[in-house]
Amino acid sequence: MSKQAILYARSATGEGEALARQLETCRRWAQANGYTVTGEYSEVASGTASVLPERGKAIAQAQSEGAALVCMDSATLSRNMKQYVRCATSCKRRCVPVFFVVERPDQKAN
Repeated sequence: MSKQAILYARSATGEGEALARQLETCRRWAQANGYTVTGEYSEVASGTASVLPERGKAIAQAQSEGAALVCMDSATLSRNMKQYVRCATSCKRRCVPVFFVVERPDQKAN
């Protein structure tokens, strides 16, 4: 049985390039770590928003498939500490592991 990953990206600025870069970085991480990507979600929203619909869909799919949630960093899930803790707790309760992929300058694709 292969490991599965659901990718999630968020940008407050609405720049499609930023979302695409986040997802590509997460794809590379998943492949390098033996995960098969079975879903990708992205949204344009403030990191302090209490409701992030695509994040909710990503977590729900990860739970239903027994997959991991992969995103760039903790701020992608939420920039509000209370919201972040709620999200992280929800993932833990649902047995959804969360991986943060921090892109180093030497990893950026040209």
